[in-house]
Amino acid sequence: MTQQSCPFCLYGAGGFRRELIVYEDQDVLVVPSLHQKPGNHGHCLVITREHVPDVYALPDVLAGPVLRAVSAAARATKTAFTADGVSVRQNNDPAGGQDVFHVHFHVVPRFKQDDFDTAPYQQLSERTRIEQAEAVRRAWQLLA
Repeated sequence: MTQQSCPFCLYGAGGFRRELIVYEDQDVLVVPSLHQKPGNHGHCLVITREHVPDVYALPDVLAGPVLRAVSAAARATKTAFTADGVSVRQNNDPAGGQDVFHVHFHVVPRFKQDDFDTAPYQQLSERTRIEQAEAVRRAWQLLA
């Protein structure tokens, strides 16, 4: 996948509605995932602005900013959706579950006895994702 065909690079280039952004700085963007499981709405992605294909290629200079954003996104997501917990996932290579070859972290609100491991993903509407972004953004600002 090249930078020109990478869907996450489109975010970094401004090819989306600004209301979808939960958080951004010079290194990362945080946005609600297009695909989420029904019992885990609020699933966000922490995406590097720079096109980095996987965690193996993540430069040291980005590791700190990315992990800070993951940590803050986890706190805000847990608060925004009154989750019982949060799963943070990062996939590499097709065998590891990677399907977009741009390093990103999944921040998923989890609930006691949810069916995250068995439920299918669903594509969410842009309106739903904007509402989620607003909720996480408010919690992020509250916790800052």
